[in-house]
Amino acid sequence: MKKITMPKYSYFLWLVLFISSAFALTIMTGGSIKAIPGSKDAVFPINLNNEENIAGFQLDINYSTNDLILIGIEPTSRLYNATIIFNNQPPIVKVAVLVNNEDSKILPGNGPILNLIFDVNDSAQSGDYEVNFDELVAVNISAIVLNVSDVRGLFRIVEPYDFEFLPPISTFENFTLQESATLPLKFTIANESGFVADESVLVRVYNLSLGIDNIYNASGAGDDYITIDEENSLYIINIHAGQLNMPKGNYDIDVSFDNYQLESVGFEILNKSNGLAKGKQK
Repeated sequence: MKKITMPKYSYFLWLVLFISSAFALTIMTGGSIKAIPGSKDAVFPINLNNEENIAGFQLDINYSTNDLILIGIEPTSRLYNATIIFNNQPPIVKVAVLVNNEDSKILPGNGPILNLIFDVNDSAQSGDYEVNFDELVAVNISAIVLNVSDVRGLFRIVEPYDFEFLPPISTFENFTLQESATLPLKFTIANESGFVADESVLVRVYNLSLGIDNIYNASGAGDDYITIDEENSLYIINIHAGQLNMPKGNYDIDVSFDNYQLESVGFEILNKSNGLAKGKQK
């Protein structure tokens, strides 16, 4: 393992026996994601909800090593200047995070702090696999141990999906959009058990040229949401040209369940005049 020189104050992660406890509650929560056997670079977030500044923490990560392969740990923007040390020696992986100076301490907040990057074995069986945290210790900048708790995460391995975009997006080489018109987007998702109806579905329409996007989910009813038509085995969404202002440029439509991207399709709007846009699927 590469030798890392730690800041003088950060020795407390290894000498915590003399430290008293603080009262503010810190909660570390594992994510919940889906992937299929053979998936690569699946991102499993670890969320940190802390009420006071944190200078470092350490924990053990326990997971199903027969099905999941931990290939890396990445910081989020909440750890902009920190050292991450981990011994990738399953079945228990030990992780320590140390901020490099007092100015880069972890500020109070609630959001992802680390991303675990997993590959899924080709032979992995479908099912729910817990990602557990043990021996969690967190300290503030004064080397005081904080009151911490943890909530295990869930890695769900699912059967491979059969995904298909349906007309018009799958068949139109050219299509016309008016300011008040819509682009009907239909797709179907199935596995060996049949049609998959999953309310975690997200559709992102992204203008690659300008960075304009809109994200649709299935949490409501109407044209601003995804409709799951189980009777006809369809997901349906009407993409409004006026709502997105859809100028000329290249677009991507991405479909995902939780953090797992299912499929993507691209199209290009070639020109637009007098409220009329002509496009071509890429």
